[in-house]
Amino acid sequence: MTVDGNLALYVTREGAALQERLIIGSLYLFSSFIFLILQLSVIFVFCYYKDLRNHLCYRIMLFISLADSIQLVVHAYGGIICIFDTSFNFNLEKIAGGLANSLSLLNWPICFVLAINRLLVFLPSKLSERKEERLFNWLIALSLLHGLPFFVFYLTPHATLGFRYYNWDYLRLDMFESENWEWVERTTETLPLPYVVLTFIVYLIIFCILMHQVSE
Repeated sequence: MTVDGNLALYVTREGAALQERLIIGSLYLFSSFIFLILQLSVIFVFCYYKDLRNHLCYRIMLFISLADSIQLVVHAYGGIICIFDTSFNFNLEKIAGGLANSLSLLNWPICFVLAINRLLVFLPSKLSERKEERLFNWLIALSLLHGLPFFVFYLTPHATLGFRYYNWDYLRLDMFESENWEWVERTTETLPLPYVVLTFIVYLIIFCILMHQVSE
């Protein structure tokens, strides 16, 4: 969804009552903090226990947890925007929205990388520990770079994400006379699909392998 024109100037909705904003904003804040506590607990466990850090799968999960935690902070900021009916600073809102969405985009490939890592456990032929380490370090790095270009796009006037109508949406503001890159929105809507399909296929293969092992 894209919010454009004068509608994009209203953070929640025109004439929204304080009670309405308090309820919705509090839900954003409360749910974000609850899940953030859970994510930080997971991150603490991964960082504190060296044995977990040495396992590639937990290292991949750590990156996923870090990305999720930052997104939760952004959603909490959305709750504050909702309650006060202002973002306080448009550039901060723009950066926060772009950061959350770019992190979401890198989460899809890194979840696929995690699925591949789990699949290798069940395959009869194994990579050497050094080769596996090198392979997945590269895959993790590529996954992280996957979201970086979009974050750069969101910093330009051509693609803007902001908190409008109780949700983070693409904005097309009249204050920006430069052309909006609609292809960015279209790309971010379709880009996760292949990763979802591929990840599902990998886990389906793992399930079939497990069922085969059980039946033997």
